[in-house]
Amino acid sequence: MAKIDLTKVSEAEFSEGQKIYSDVIARYYGDPDFKAKMDKDPTGTLKAAGMKLPEGVTVKLLVNTAEKIHIVLPNV
Repeated sequence: MAKIDLTKVSEAEFSEGQKIYSDVIARYYGDPDFKAKMDKDPTGTLKAAGMKLPEGVTVKLLVNTAEKIHIVLPNV
């Protein structure tokens, strides 16, 4: 499985990734068309939004609900 070596990510790259991530969350809840794309193809939608993902990585979208909370742990 591909890993991102955070020791090789510049502060600017990290900040840009965080900005894209924040924008994606806002669009997911504010734009029904974007939400539909994200639900159908999260990997492609994130790449189209400008997020850099390592080759071969896929994204699984999980949304917390009142009945279920997801905890995501890093692959170290």
